Amino acid sequence: QQTVAHPQDIVLWQDQARAEAALGAFAAQHRATAEAYALQGKTEAAIEQLHIAQRTPGADYFEASIINARLRALEQAHAQQVQIDKTLPQ
Repeated sequence: QQTVAHPQDIVLWQDQARAEAALGAFAAQHRATAEAYALQGKTEAAIEQLHIAQRTPGADYFEASIINARLRALEQAHAQQVQIDKTLPQ
């Protein structure tokens, strides 16, 4: 899988999302979309995609575990960024 070898490649994550959708793996599609958003700095959109992925039926235990772990990591990073932003002058 190319996204493992090149995890910072936005286009690969977008391609992965399209491939997962074509296969009917919709939770994986939303996870791949979330990764693409995260790489673009769109953390809130990435978090929303992972919430959608959690609610999407069909994810196996492995996929669900990845979704949950990535969601926790992004929520933590987002919370830290919000705190940093509060300290910056307006």
